[in-house]
Amino acid sequence: MKTREQVEALKKNWHKDPIWDIEATDGFEEYHDELKAYHLECEYRWELARQKHHTELASKVCPLSMAYIHRNSDDTGFGFDTCQVEKCALWNEPNECCAIRALNLHD
Repeated sequence: MKTREQVEALKKNWHKDPIWDIEATDGFEEYHDELKAYHLECEYRWELARQKHHTELASKVCPLSMAYIHRNSDDTGFGFDTCQVEKCALWNEPNECCAIRALNLHD
């Protein structure tokens, strides 16, 4: 039987590099349900964080929209387009941002 410290150490190590199903770890069979619940909870939290990040990116003004300012649909003036995130031809997947913004990440 593994100790509580060993179970917590497994969780900590898996959290850093979750490339396997933690609940299937050899030697931890008796903790399967706890580890499966932990796995699902982490995935849920990671998805919430991804969605939040995605929403934050999509709320930003697209740097390219500066080149083609358009009239607002309600005819109240001019506006800029917001980021189209992954739909944009300039989407930089490794940096999760527009390629124009990615260029500024290293400055």
